[in-house]
Formats: sequence, structure tokens, C-alpha cells
Amino acid sequence: GQVGITQGTVFQNWKEYNEEPEHLPFMYGIDWGYNDPYVIIKGTFDWDKRNLYVKEVAYLTELKPDACLEVAEKRIEDKTKLIVCDHSPAMKMMFIDAGFNIYNAKKDTVEEKTRQLLNWNIFVHKDSHNIKEELYNYKYSDKDPERPIDKFNHAIDAITYIEREIRYEIIG
Repeated sequence: GQVGITQGTVFQNWKEYNEEPEHLPFMYGIDWGYNDPYVIIKGTFDWDKRNLYVKEVAYLTELKPDACLEVAEKRIEDKTKLIVCDHSPAMKMMFIDAGFNIYNAKKDTVEEKTRQLLNWNIFVHKDSHNIKEELYNYKYSDKDPERPIDKFNHAIDAITYIEREIRYEIIG
């Protein structure tokens, strides 16, 4: 049987994929965290088809800055690929000093980030369990049906950093 999507779930425009697409551009998104998860997402995209393939690279809690860098060193396959990250000047500088091509994501409102992701066909790698868990649980607020509840969104935030970068790189 197929897993259903519960009522009020924001993102219903996604499905699983097995094999990473080849010959498509990709980049990474990072959402820093200690108590909240430290998340690294690889985002591969096909602009013409509006397909966004996302894969969980890391989703870990209670990592100190040095451990975050160590995880990135082991799991990011190419330091020269663009990494867009949440704002943290100290973390960003540590990654730059280690040779990563990283810079701060430009931020949109929650509503705008959500609206933009809904314009894509999102494909989630079959082994990206935390991304799927967030997508299943990310819901609209009962008080404001246009605004998602600020929970279950750490991987989603990293994905939105990637999406915004793709959109602004291609359409300016």
C-alpha cells in the first residue's frame, strides 16, 4: 500500500526516487543546528522540467561546530560546488577556511518559500527518511491557513535555500 498524505499537509507535490539523476547541476543547502538538527541537503535540479531532486546528506543533532565541519568534509562530495546556508558568520567562516564554496542564503518569508517550492516537482531520495518525515508533518496553521506551523522544517529550510538560489541564478 501507498502512504497517504494527511489533511493540511503543505507539500503534496513530491514522490520518492531511487537513482540520482546524472548530468544535472547540483548544489547543497545547510541549516545549522545543535538542539535542532544540523542538516545538509544535496539538491539536483532540472529547471526546464521544474524537477528538484533532494537527498539527505546529514541530519544530526548535538554537534559542536568542529563536528559539523567534520561531517561536511566526509559527506559533501565536491567542496567547489555551491553551498547555501543559514546565517551563522562563525560557521560560514570555518567552512570557508576549510575550502568550501559557501555563502549565506537570501531569505524569503515562510509564505514565499512555501509558495515557490509548490511550483516544483519534488523528488525525495528513497533513503532520505528525515526529509520524508518533515514533508509528511509540515502543516498549515489552523489560525492562518496561508502560513505553515514552524515545526518539522529543518530539511525543508535547507531545500528552500537551494530552490531560491536556483530560481535567482536562472531567472535573475
